[in-house]
Amino acid sequence: MVRKFMPNQRQPSDLNIKIFADGADLDGIREMAGDPMIKGFTTNPTLMRKAGVEDYKAFALEALKIVPVLPISFEVFADDFDEMERQAL
Repeated sequence: MVRKFMPNQRQPSDLNIKIFADGADLDGIREMAGDPMIKGFTTNPTLMRKAGVEDYKAFALEALKIVPVLPISFEVFADDFDEMERQAL
C-alpha cells in the first residue's frame, strides 16, 4: 500500500501516536504487518465472525505466527473471571 502526502504535510511518523490495525483477515494482517506505521493489531469476536472465522484459537495462533513481534489484542468470550482467564491462557 502506497500512501501519498502533500508537500509540507505532517507525516504519521511525526505524530506521537501508535496506529493499530483492526480486523480479522489474515491476508490483510500479513500485508499490514510490513507497514512500519502499524504498531500492532486488534480484533474481536464480531470481526472474526464477519470474516468467517470458525476456529478462534486456530485464527489466533496463525495471527501470532504472521506477526511474532508486534502486539495483538484478542478478546475473550466470557463475563466470568475464571472463564476469561482460561480463554486468555
